[in-house]
Amino acid sequence: AVAEGPASTRSLLQCREDCADDVFAEVRRRVLELPEQPEYGNTLKEQLWRALDAVPGARSARVLLRREDMRFAQSLNAASPGVRLSFEEGGFSLGGLAFECAEKGRTIDLSFDAALEDLEGRFSEITGFSLEGADGQ
Repeated sequence: AVAEGPASTRSLLQCREDCADDVFAEVRRRVLELPEQPEYGNTLKEQLWRALDAVPGARSARVLLRREDMRFAQSLNAASPGVRLSFEEGGFSLGGLAFECAEKGRTIDLSFDAALEDLEGRFSEITGFSLEGADGQ
């Protein structure tokens, strides 16, 4: 026999929410591992190129990185000839970069923190589940 009624509905919703929590905990774990991968430097270059494509004609910009990613500043600078870049520490912790072009009035946040937050927000919007606290934060 299949249980029916409010108790089983609550149980099913709790199961779904637990599954969503598990999925986001795994996504967060993998995101935390990305900066340790050998291809991370190339990932940052690709992000920089995406940002530059989104701001055509930029002559200068500020690139925000995590403190531990400042070691990539020279290779990122070399990957963007014709654009004067300055590098500063950003207020994010998972990785990726943010790109600020004052002359064009554009900021492009490609940090992993923003991507994960966006993903969690969309998931909550679609399912109605809140993932607050799901990742131990």
